[in-house]
Amino acid sequence: MARSDEERGSGRVRNAFAALVALAVVAAGGMAWQTGWAEEMWDRARGTDGPPADPASVAPPAGIDVPDVVL
Repeated sequence: MARSDEERGSGRVRNAFAALVALAVVAAGGMAWQTGWAEEMWDRARGTDGPPADPASVAPPAGIDVPDVVL
């Protein structure tokens, strides 16, 4: 069944609006990253926002051999 011009037009508007929203989300994320806010939140979520209080808290479990890595 063929769609009417009105139905096709509303689909285009919806697609354009979805593309605009996606672009706004990407732009906002990029701006947040550039200001350092997003990176700070990312580090907090990973628990890497500063040195650990106790080095043993980040040590591997017993029996796990972790080679030394020199960068």
